[in-house]
Amino acid sequence: MRVKVDLALCQGHAVCMQEAPEVFRVNETDGHYPKVEVILEFPPEDLRARLEVLPQSYLADRKIVESFTLATSTARGKELLQAALSAGSDSTWPEAHYLGPLHPVLDWAADRRHPCSVLGMLYALEVIASVYGGPFAAAIRESLLLEGEHGVSFIGSHASLDARHMAELRQLMNRLHGEEALAAVVESTRVNFHHFTRIVEAV
Repeated sequence: MRVKVDLALCQGHAVCMQEAPEVFRVNETDGHYPKVEVILEFPPEDLRARLEVLPQSYLADRKIVESFTLATSTARGKELLQAALSAGSDSTWPEAHYLGPLHPVLDWAADRRHPCSVLGMLYALEVIASVYGGPFAAAIRESLLLEGEHGVSFIGSHASLDARHMAELRQLMNRLHGEEALAAVVESTRVNFHHFTRIVEAV
């Protein structure tokens, strides 16, 4: 099986490299628009097994287990889907995969990350909850004309609850030793904050 990237679809956001640096590399040289390259051209058999969970008609129409292309933006993903659904297309399945958060490639890549990466995810989630829990609760209460804490107490409670969790998580991470473990935490934290930012931008 060969992995290829359609450079016309690449948006240069480097999400694929952040999620699977052993497969993808994004080059940005001489001020040119960054483009993604596939490092691992022939992925191992276990990745092929992950792809086989995709719809069987998709596998047959696009021969996914032999070769597939990744699209890295929702706009291009929608554009390709519309093209596939048009009268002139020979298949209702798009030519390129949208590399969304539930894509099997990301699951496959995540299984190869350092175990301490989960601490980076927890750190990002606790920071987001403790910082934004209160403001989100206030905004919901105001927009729905709610009185008191009814309906938003769960969200608002995270402002104080997750602050305590942060202190406990800090104690745990202070016990980590080794550059590889620390680098895994930092990388995971950055990736999760990146995804949260994309979600907020979409909203």
